[in-house]
Amino acid sequence: MSKKLLAVLALTAATIAAPLVTAANAQHGINRGPYIGDGHRHARKHFVRTRGFIRTPVINRRIRIQARRIRVGRYNGSLTLRETRRLRTGLRLIQSARRFALLDRHVSFAERRRIHRMLDRNSRRIARYRNNRNDRYNRHSYF
Repeated sequence: MSKKLLAVLALTAATIAAPLVTAANAQHGINRGPYIGDGHRHARKHFVRTRGFIRTPVINRRIRIQARRIRVGRYNGSLTLRETRRLRTGLRLIQSARRFALLDRHVSFAERRRIHRMLDRNSRRIARYRNNRNDRYNRHSYF
């Protein structure tokens, strides 16, 4: 037989056998793909940690909390427009640093420490801006 014919036969056999093996493994919960769950539409859509990939759940949570603090401060009047813009710019810089750290699919200890320090600084800035006397309007008057 020629090499081309052998290659075509091998490719055909692999194409036919792959769905059968996948279906058999899916019944036992072995092959779950990139997600946790069995592929049902209500399955949890969290990525499984693969080799060389690290998620940053603590950093993500801190970014969400700080974004909420900025949003609430703007809503209740304790942050001016300029303060809000400055704080959101800080959050954008933190998010870009996080994305840059994840480019090699691994966040080193030094990168993680740097991002947490940026988050600490931004958190202190949020607290300072929300508690200074620059209000969007006088939120302490009752009339």
